[in-house]
Parts: sequence; C-alpha cells; structure tokens
Amino acid sequence: MFRSFSAVFISLAIMAASIPAQIVNKNIMGLSFTSDELEINAKSDSIWVKLNTPQTLADIIGMTMRGGSKKLVEVGDGINMTTEHDTGAVILSYVKRRTEMRFVFEPDSGTFLWQDIWKLNQVGATRTKIIFERRYVRPIPITSAQVDDLTRFLKERLARLKEMVEQK
Repeated sequence: MFRSFSAVFISLAIMAASIPAQIVNKNIMGLSFTSDELEINAKSDSIWVKLNTPQTLADIIGMTMRGGSKKLVEVGDGINMTTEHDTGAVILSYVKRRTEMRFVFEPDSGTFLWQDIWKLNQVGATRTKIIFERRYVRPIPITSAQVDDLTRFLKERLARLKEMVEQK
C-alpha cells in the first residue's frame, strides 16, 4: 500500500513539473541610473523643506502639479503630476528624516517607472552636499542620446534647486 501511494505521489510530482508556468517574464531592456552631487550654500533643513513641499518639488523636477498631499513627509504621501508626455503620481516611498527621501513616479500609462533618491549631508554650518540619483526603467531600449538628454535635464533640475534655496 505504501509503495503504491509513493508511486502515485511521485507520478503526480513529475506531471506537475512538466506543466508550463503561468508567470511571464519580460526582459527589461531600458535601464538608466543617473546620479550627480552638488553642494549648496544652505542648511540641510531649508533644502528638506523645499523637497517636502509638493509645488516646489514639482518645479524642481520639471512637472506640473495636479493635486494631492499638502506635504511629502510620510511614506505613501503623493501628488498627481503631469510631465511633457505623461500623467501619473509621484509617491514618497522612503524617508529618513532630514537625510534621505525617495520618490517613485508611477505614470498612468504604466509604460515605465522611475525612482528619485535625494540624500542630504550637512558639510558645514551652512553648506549641504546633495547626492541625487534617478533610476529609470522601461521595456524598450534607451539610447545613449536619451541618457545624455536625461543627464542634462537632471543637472538643470539640481541647478534650479540650488537657485531656489540660495536666493536671498
């Protein structure tokens, strides 16, 4: 009896192993990691306030705000935004108060995803080093020209933040 039960069990296991899985794995062909560092003549607290303010964040990252949270301080806080080509939500996905924030942009189209990482390091009484990284993923190739355009765009965004914070 035990042998026949074992034989049935083994037969079922072999049959199950031969059934194709229902999971579809797609190759992600477009992946870009762009990062930059910048020192700003301001305390990290004043930069933190700018990044926590939805309208200011929208201005920095070059998007138009369409509503949402009043502040970006807790994981899950988000704002609806529009870019030149897409609409979607910018959501605070990680926060370490006054030192690191991570946002993701979820476009309505679902065709790509990006994550922005902002790290603030106070380097003196009135200077802050910002380390910024954007991780961008989409299911089609990203050309080197597109990476160059993104890099240039992000440098302009960081310069905009510096200008906003250093204004007297």
